[in-house]
Amino acid sequence: MSARNVAVLAGLTGVAAALVTLAVAEILALPISPAASPLFGVGSLVIDVVPGEFKTLVIALFGTNDKAALFVALGLLVLALAILAGLLQLRRPPAGSILIGAIAAVAILALLTRADATPLWALPTLLGAAAGILVLGRLVRRLRIMSAASVSNDGVSRRAFVGLLVGSAAGALVLGITARTVNAALAAVNAVREHLVLPRPAIAAPPIPPGAQLAIPGISSLVTPNAEFYRIDTALQVP
Repeated sequence: MSARNVAVLAGLTGVAAALVTLAVAEILALPISPAASPLFGVGSLVIDVVPGEFKTLVIALFGTNDKAALFVALGLLVLALAILAGLLQLRRPPAGSILIGAIAAVAILALLTRADATPLWALPTLLGAAAGILVLGRLVRRLRIMSAASVSNDGVSRRAFVGLLVGSAAGALVLGITARTVNAALAAVNAVREHLVLPRPAIAAPPIPPGAQLAIPGISSLVTPNAEFYRIDTALQVP
C-alpha cells in the first residue's frame, strides 16, 4: 500500500474516532442534561467570547440561520482536527490521542462555564473522549499492521480494514444523530408553546387609530403578524 493511501486511511480513522467521541457524549448527555453536549458547550463559549460587532455581522449575513452557520463552522473545525489526530497518531503516537484529549478538555471547560452547569456535565465529554482515544489507537494499530503486510494479503487486509472503519463511523453517526434528536426533543420548548392557548382578553384593545401607519417606503407595518416573528438570541438550545 502506498504512503498516500495509508495517510488517507489514517485521516479517516481520525474522523471515525471523532464520531465515536461525539456519539458517546451525546448518548451520555441524555440522562444528565440536553445542554451537556460538547458541541453545544463549545458553541456557547464561542458566542460568549466573540466581539459584539462580529455577532452583528453574522446575524446580518445569515439572519435566523446564524446558529446553523455556527454549527457548520464547528463541524468543519472538528473534521479538520479529527483528520489531523489520525495523521499524528500514525506518525507520532500518541500525539493523536493527546490532541483528542486536549480538545475534550476545551469542551469540558466550555461546558463548565455555563451558568446552570454542574460538575456532572463534564462526564459525557470525558467518557466520549476516552472512547474516541480507544478507537483511534486500535484502528491505527491495525492500519500499521495492514500497511506492513505482504503484497498478496494487501487487498484482503485493506477491505477488512475499510469495512471496520466504515462500520465504526456509520454506527457512531447513527447513534449520535439519534441521541441528538432525542436531546432536542427533550428541550423542544417550541412544541410546548404551540399547544398553549391564550385566554381571550376581558376588554378588547381599542382599534388602531387612522394615520398610525406611516406611509414611508420600506417601513414595516405597525402590526406584525405572528407568523413573521422570529427569535435572535445567544441560546443555542432554548432552556
